[in-house]
Amino acid sequence: MLFECTANFSPRIEDSSRGAACSCVLDMPGAERLFGPPAALADRLRTTLADGGFRASVAVSANFHAARLKAAATRGITVIARSRKL
Repeated sequence: MLFECTANFSPRIEDSSRGAACSCVLDMPGAERLFGPPAALADRLRTTLADGGFRASVAVSANFHAARLKAAATRGITVIARSRKL
């Protein structure tokens, strides 16, 4: 059921589950054009997962590892801003 919910957002899903906790990472290049700003995307994804019966923490980042670790360590929604090089 987790993958059916997330497949509405991206076909590129990696299962990163460990133990009894379900976890996945979505690769979503260009998602802003479809879903709006990262915070709106995260809220929509979390709502979809809640409707599917999941309590979810969602982290959005350009970095795969940062998003995975932040979602595992916190509750709710986190948007990790892309750093700008000056």
